[in-house]
Amino acid sequence: MSQAQAATTSSGSSSGSYVIPPGRLGNLTPEQQTTLDQFRTDLSSDANFPWTPARHDDATLLRFLRARKFDLVRSKEMIYAAEKWRKEFGVDDIVANFKFEEKEEVNKYYPQFYHKTDKEGRPIYIEVLGKLDVGKLYAATSEDRLLKRLVLEYERFLTERLPACSRVVGHPVETSCTILDLNNVGLMQFYKV
Repeated sequence: MSQAQAATTSSGSSSGSYVIPPGRLGNLTPEQQTTLDQFRTDLSSDANFPWTPARHDDATLLRFLRARKFDLVRSKEMIYAAEKWRKEFGVDDIVANFKFEEKEEVNKYYPQFYHKTDKEGRPIYIEVLGKLDVGKLYAATSEDRLLKRLVLEYERFLTERLPACSRVVGHPVETSCTILDLNNVGLMQFYKV
């Protein structure tokens, strides 16, 4: 089930009474729908924009529109800047080729993982900051490789985790629930994160 198909479902969450939030698939005002349609048409017909239907689905376009209060000009500026950054940073190459062999070692000094879902079907992401050991972390990997891992994990989040959660719960899942475990975190350690 795609996120668009899941958008037509008004229930299916564990509570059985999921309500689609405003400005999301399945709950757009006529003006918002018109703006979304225009955004999609403008981007998909622009030879200078790297249009990819799978990556530029309506849920993605709506994130940019909501971020700019459905201002089409500002939303276009934002998505073009995001695509420029993706190209400059080499996101597609990271997704295709990056291997994070040091993952097990890094997780000893900076535990972070997904675990189940919340009542709305959102994946739960947990970071255990009390076990963060910056010195040992950077002995195991570099800041650049940590950033590439973050980019890779976020891409997987968008392309694998969110669609899987949407299929299971029966409505679009577009966000996660993040838990920062601050047990044993002192103020000085918190600023090192």
